[in-house]
Amino acid sequence: MKVSVVLCCFNGRAHIGDQIDSVLAQTRLPDEIILADDGSGDGTLEVAIARISHASAPRRPRLTVLDHERRRGVTANFSRAIGAASSDIVFLADQDDVWRADKIETQLADLERKPGSMLSVSNARLIGADGSDRHTDLFRSIRISARDIESITGERPSAWLVRRSVFLGMTFALRRQVVDCALPIPPLWPHDYWLSLVAAALGSITVSTEHLVDYRQHESNAVGLVPHTMAYRIGRVRAERTAELYAIRFSALRDRLSAIPNANVGALAAVEGKSRFEARRATFQSNRFRRSLQISAMAVAGSYSRYASNGVANSLRDALSAGGA
Repeated sequence: MKVSVVLCCFNGRAHIGDQIDSVLAQTRLPDEIILADDGSGDGTLEVAIARISHASAPRRPRLTVLDHERRRGVTANFSRAIGAASSDIVFLADQDDVWRADKIETQLADLERKPGSMLSVSNARLIGADGSDRHTDLFRSIRISARDIESITGERPSAWLVRRSVFLGMTFALRRQVVDCALPIPPLWPHDYWLSLVAAALGSITVSTEHLVDYRQHESNAVGLVPHTMAYRIGRVRAERTAELYAIRFSALRDRLSAIPNANVGALAAVEGKSRFEARRATFQSNRFRRSLQISAMAVAGSYSRYASNGVANSLRDALSAGGA
């Protein structure tokens, strides 16, 4: 199987070299690297190109550089970069992370052991901006349990994933089938959540608990981790309504999956249910008493258990706010 690495970057000169070096040091080298620079002005792209070009011939993959005349945003940049990949398996990479030397080899083996798997994801070690060990990892930070992983890797991954986005693109290894069905990625969707849901509709997902990536945490992360402190939870209760956004997102996903002949029927049903759930939340009454009646009816029907990120607990948040996520 041929392997493409898609590397998207923006103003990451300080760490792009570390990421490139870790890709070029893989025990199983990629066949090509796609560099998609999103309008950087600090020399990020030049550093990346030089690092790859100066690698010795046996360890220098084919390089494709996409123009960077204007900013497109994270989703659009990844969408065009993934579309430029030509291999059987596509790995995603961010500009400031570092891969373990056997990342490609390990995830290829995971996919080969499970031919029906469309996506391989892994855990990641969290490091500071200076590379220091933060002594925790991605799964622990976002509270993914062994039971959650068992559900995600089971026969109905969509039923779990419609509730919340948990995997980050820089841990992804995607089969070609996912790429062909997922592109173009709608602008309102985070690219990694969209890709994981499309993959779940086409087959199964493999999850490695190993730390195959060092995930650098700093202020300029496109997607970072927010500690679930009490202040954070209170802020979530006060958050503006986002049900309309989720309803739009999942309606678009439903339409896309409906056009894929081999999409799993159960996955389509889960996405359709999530779309209806969010659409109903978007119509909650402003009057707290009436809204509470609506929420209670949905909770009793099991909608919150099936489709909300924190299950029935989210019904309380909805009751205390004018909406919620």
